[in-house]
Amino acid sequence: MRQERIAVLAVQETHLTEQLTEQANAENPTIMIISNSTQSNKEGVAYIINRRELNLEIARYTHEILIPNRASRLKLSWGTDNELDLINVYMPNEPLEKIQCIQTVEQKLSEAEGVENPIIMGDWNFVEEAIDRSPMHEDDNRIKDAFRVLKHKYNLIDGWRMNNDEDIGFTFSARDTNSLSRIDRIYAAKNAYLYTVDWKIQATGKISDHEMVTVDILKKGLPYIGNGMKTFPIDILQYQPFVKESAIEIYIQQKAMVRNEAGSQTIWNNLQASVMELANKHRKQRLKDLDKKYNSQKNE
Repeated sequence: MRQERIAVLAVQETHLTEQLTEQANAENPTIMIISNSTQSNKEGVAYIINRRELNLEIARYTHEILIPNRASRLKLSWGTDNELDLINVYMPNEPLEKIQCIQTVEQKLSEAEGVENPIIMGDWNFVEEAIDRSPMHEDDNRIKDAFRVLKHKYNLIDGWRMNNDEDIGFTFSARDTNSLSRIDRIYAAKNAYLYTVDWKIQATGKISDHEMVTVDILKKGLPYIGNGMKTFPIDILQYQPFVKESAIEIYIQQKAMVRNEAGSQTIWNNLQASVMELANKHRKQRLKDLDKKYNSQKNE
């Protein structure tokens, strides 16, 4: 968490009793563990907050247990209009228990106050698409149907898949069956997703037998001061049509500078204006693409 500057880490299958949680917090003053776990031999979910990245004297938080040992809700807020609604889940292995767990999460969130743009993450123990398993195969349709209710209700987007289209990526390797799967996923409500960038699957070394899914979440309403430096949304830097067209524009302006067609400051100003115009154009197109892709997924 220190090296990657992770502010909040959601973990599953923690096996933490209240006593173990208190001991871990006492021995590690730079973090705070908020646990939903009562057994030392199975299950359990928890949030780990990095005090180096999140000042708990300023930030406010509430923790709510949705399902003992299986699902929790953490609401974090700081400043004005900056709030995260994080749901951490650990799904059972048995299909019928999995369906019941998904339905219970949906019910508990319906009963909870202020659930508008949740980010729901965890070890789901199932996949939505065959591409997320190797060897490829479909999961139980009953489980996917139950999850689809939750997904559509909160307009959830599988952020890693949205950013990686048909790419192959896995988070868990089952040695006994020699199989791979992407069962660890983060879903963001559509309005929350617009503030996310840099979705990754990262190795965890020997800490866990699962890989870690990470995402950066931007603050809302970052201010502009006067007529200062012009900026554009950082997420556009990952939008390939913008990257390619900007590279062409940079190449053209570099050639103009070599040929000394105009003063270097003029060329620099032209380049800034051109790239800013491209950023605004592609930002609008990216939002249209996201809407189109989300609506097509919703109608499937």
